[in-house]
Amino acid sequence: MGYDMYSATEPDPQQAAAIQEAAEHVEELRCQYMNTASGPAATALEDQLNAAWNAYDKARTGLYFRLNIWGMGTARQLMGALDMMTDAPMPPWPALETYDLTEYPDAPEHHPTGPERDAAHTRLTDQERAFLDTERATRDHDPQTPGIPAYKLTSNDGWLVSEREIKTALDAWDKTDPADQKQVRCEFPWWDEWLEFLRYNSKRGGFRVY
Repeated sequence: MGYDMYSATEPDPQQAAAIQEAAEHVEELRCQYMNTASGPAATALEDQLNAAWNAYDKARTGLYFRLNIWGMGTARQLMGALDMMTDAPMPPWPALETYDLTEYPDAPEHHPTGPERDAAHTRLTDQERAFLDTERATRDHDPQTPGIPAYKLTSNDGWLVSEREIKTALDAWDKTDPADQKQVRCEFPWWDEWLEFLRYNSKRGGFRVY
């Protein structure tokens, strides 16, 4: 189990083009590697392929970040100690029976963009639309407290961590004693990547947790 975090905003055209170019380069080198018989040649391609994957990851900076269950537990512990997180109560989840429903509606966003999603939206009843609207509002709720609400980093329910929440968390980090910052960076090599992800999405509509 882990936590997959995606930027709430699609990449701009320039970043999308860079990602596409990097992905194509990875695929080109991968095909060459699969068809290379020579040991030395394959070794040389391995280095190129690793570099290409790193370039692909760099092109996608800010769009995606993953922590496994232990990594997220560590992140929560650190963020709590650094006042980057808040214990705001989780908002109540909408109940199906409130909307006279017995089964969870088929949410359009679970379908690919285009005719399939349009058809799923058309099939919804008024009660189902109302339920899904309330559910989205619950996921997107910002309690207006300093830092990121802890509940948004404890489940895979598609919570939206808002720009404001991220900025207040980053403000707390920036006010942390430099010696403590250095210690965190030394003990947890992925911390700077996490901060980079947060900073990117503090200006890109936030990110969702799945």
